Amino acid sequence: MKYPQDGDVVVVSVTSTSTLDAELHRRIRELVQTGASRILLDLTGLKDIDSKGVGELVLAHISMAQAGGSIALIHVHHRVKELLRRVGLVDVLAIFEDGVSDPAFDRSEVYIG
Repeated sequence: MKYPQDGDVVVVSVTSTSTLDAELHRRIRELVQTGASRILLDLTGLKDIDSKGVGELVLAHISMAQAGGSIALIHVHHRVKELLRRVGLVDVLAIFEDGVSDPAFDRSEVYIG
């Protein structure tokens, strides 16, 4: 997991299902403690997800919301997006295709390294 930071936007690159474990939740908490209020999860390397991974995404979303921040997903593989749709999370999680179009995640503020 890597995460360059530009202002209060932090990009977290998730490279495999194994990175969607308690480590993600711990990293999110650390980032919040360091002042990050917006986190962008880049799921480019994630082609599939299991129930544990879905649970970790939900925990990350809850952690950010409780801290007054927000989290969004970018580059979500169609299989992952379909599963999130089936469990009703596409209406809860901010999901962007290739670029960020939400003012809260202004593309000019995000650096993906």
